[in-house]
Amino acid sequence: LLEAELALAPRLDASWAAKPITLQRRAGELGLVLEYPGGEPLEHHLAQTLTLEAALSLSISLVTAVGRMCAFLQIGTVVSLNRGQWFH
Repeated sequence: LLEAELALAPRLDASWAAKPITLQRRAGELGLVLEYPGGEPLEHHLAQTLTLEAALSLSISLVTAVGRMCAFLQIGTVVSLNRGQWFH
């Protein structure tokens, strides 16, 4: 499954996706190395009470990213999780 995720890298847009760079083995386990475009984890924002302006800004960013991801998936990439295969 990790190989399939890596193969999608050229088709992913960094504005909504954590793009895979390579596969790397550490302590005997294979992992996917992701591009780091900067930013902060969502949990940092949610650790404190947000102002209405900050909450709306965060909400708009999340909805935009999810919308772009859904548009990508509707183009024709379907994942079969139970088989771990990509279908185009």
